Amino acid sequence: MKKTSYRTVNLEDGRPTLAEALTRLESEIKYSKALKTGIIKLIHGYGSSGKGGRLKNGVRARLSELKESGAVAFYVKGEDFSIFNAETVRLLDECDELRRERDLNRGNHGVTFVRLK
Repeated sequence: MKKTSYRTVNLEDGRPTLAEALTRLESEIKYSKALKTGIIKLIHGYGSSGKGGRLKNGVRARLSELKESGAVAFYVKGEDFSIFNAETVRLLDECDELRRERDLNRGNHGVTFVRLK
């Protein structure tokens, strides 16, 4: 099986509105597919600014829609990104680089890992 690569995308950079972050999400998915990147690590924050995780919740809601429509294979919330999570193990099996990912087993609510199709 050919191993896949991953890239990191910071959706909270520049303090975007939710609409801007979702537009960037869509663009980054298309760009990553064009690069033949299999996995994206999304940095969206977790709402520490007191706004309640607007980006995190909106991005994850959109990812659920994209998964449902078949545009992405699946995603793993940062808080679930652990060697004890079956979908994380699938990601680790596909991408050796992720075994050295600093957020592995750290319960980071501010990131989400997306497996593209």
